Amino acid sequence: MLLATLLVCPAVGAAAEPTASSDSACQGNDKRICYETLAAYGDYQGIIDRISLNVIGYEPIEKYFLGRAHFGLSNRTAAQSLRCFHTLRAKDLLEAFLAERHQKFETQQTFGTSDEMRYVYHATKTLDALKSVTGCEESSHTATSLERYARRYATERIQGLIYNTETDGVLGPLFREKMGSFQQMTQSLVTTASQVETRYRAASIELDAGRTQLFSIRDEINAQFGAGTVITDDSSDTTFPLFRYDQNKKQAILTSLDTRYQGLLQVETKVTALETQLLSALAAQSMDDYLLKKEQTVLSVKKLSAELLLGVNLWTRFWASEEKGFAKLKTAAAAEGNSMLFTHATRIDTDWRTRMRVHCSTTNPAWYCTGGTNP
Repeated sequence: MLLATLLVCPAVGAAAEPTASSDSACQGNDKRICYETLAAYGDYQGIIDRISLNVIGYEPIEKYFLGRAHFGLSNRTAAQSLRCFHTLRAKDLLEAFLAERHQKFETQQTFGTSDEMRYVYHATKTLDALKSVTGCEESSHTATSLERYARRYATERIQGLIYNTETDGVLGPLFREKMGSFQQMTQSLVTTASQVETRYRAASIELDAGRTQLFSIRDEINAQFGAGTVITDDSSDTTFPLFRYDQNKKQAILTSLDTRYQGLLQVETKVTALETQLLSALAAQSMDDYLLKKEQTVLSVKKLSAELLLGVNLWTRFWASEEKGFAKLKTAAAAEGNSMLFTHATRIDTDWRTRMRVHCSTTNPAWYCTGGTNP
């Protein structure tokens, strides 16, 4: 008891009066320096007065210094009731401080700064000293122990609900029902997110394909009308390219197209005139007249083939009828004014006489073996 008192209470006896040094230490915003200075001067009531003004809640460091202050006051008073009050209050506050430091160590594997580690050491020693205090009626549960019990109870219930081991009461089935609904909602969310991601990817692919196609069109236009006709602004993977025409080249292209269009209009005018003439010619005769003239033309061609062409035997001598037929062919071609037909007939006669002479014989001379008359 005496050792613990010397460790945490350098001034035992009457309450220390505030000094200029302690007042100046509490002028700033550093609470730790203020409380350390007040504790060093033994102004425990000053610590309690300053921290008790905080009605929202105590910070861990405030719980430590409150517990230290109550412990110091418990050693100064001779009244048993006040001594028990300060003792129990110090025990509750220091237990709360150590519980929070223990929780921090479990989550972060550290007690905090070097000062906070020192506070943990002093709080542990002070609690050991408080265990030797007797004669005070104490409840089986303090506020801190009830807090720990409630925290443990809540943790066990939540673990039972999560791991499906909660069987008592209606909370278990209700929680499982809600968790089932939550899982369905989560699955629906995941499905929707997957669909959105798929659509986004498809849209990205389409945009890339569109960008490539636009670049191909630009290159084709530049190849057709000259480099620099279509200008592309800078772009990236996240921005779509912007295309624009060079205004001078665009005007030159439009002028050229207009000239070509005017030429096409002239051609169209001529075609329209010819079409009008053709329609007028077709309208001038009936369909019966057209069919009659067609039949007469076909019969004339057939008759000419039978009378003139079939009577020509190019491999043997001309008989009298054949010779007359060949001469008649020439005469008819000349009379019809068909210079092409007459030229072909004359060319046939000349070619056979000049090129087929090698096949001539005295025993069976052909017509082309003579100088121009049949044997």
